[in-house]
Amino acid sequence: RGLADLISFDMGGTTAKAGLVRGGRPGITHEFQVGGKGSFGGRRPGTGVPIKVPAIDLAEVGAGGGSIAWVEEGTLRVGPRSAGADPGPACYGRGGTFPTVTDANLVLGYLAADGFGEFTLSEAFAHRAIEQHVARPLDVDVVEAAAAIHDIANAQMGAAVHVVTVRRGIDPRGFT
Repeated sequence: RGLADLISFDMGGTTAKAGLVRGGRPGITHEFQVGGKGSFGGRRPGTGVPIKVPAIDLAEVGAGGGSIAWVEEGTLRVGPRSAGADPGPACYGRGGTFPTVTDANLVLGYLAADGFGEFTLSEAFAHRAIEQHVARPLDVDVVEAAAAIHDIANAQMGAAVHVVTVRRGIDPRGFT
């Protein structure tokens, strides 16, 4: 209560979203692109189908917890492909075999394997997925691979915050 200028952030399973609240009111846009790629939430014309209705103005990036990491031509990529809820990240133990941001966070110790009550996470499955799809192709150990996945996802999330602040001429230092 009493905070009027905020940067909002939501990390979901497939995307991470950032937005601004100024003077206690969220930013609103009256035109955005649906289904576009690389539109940071639909503000860039020509990236999708234009919709002209009021909506909360958000920047989105494909770097949520379920975003898949893979190596393409020697380069590590993270998202926008997602493991989805079913089967989900490899650590869920539901048949997912591709490494995700969640798997990397588990390997790095940012998540507790038993931290979800009845739902436990498998460090072994996360380790195996990262090893097979990222560490071996890049010739690094699993912890280094997990750290790289984590760093790339964080950079993409930071880019979403950058879009709603600095790219729009707003200094984020005065925001909560």
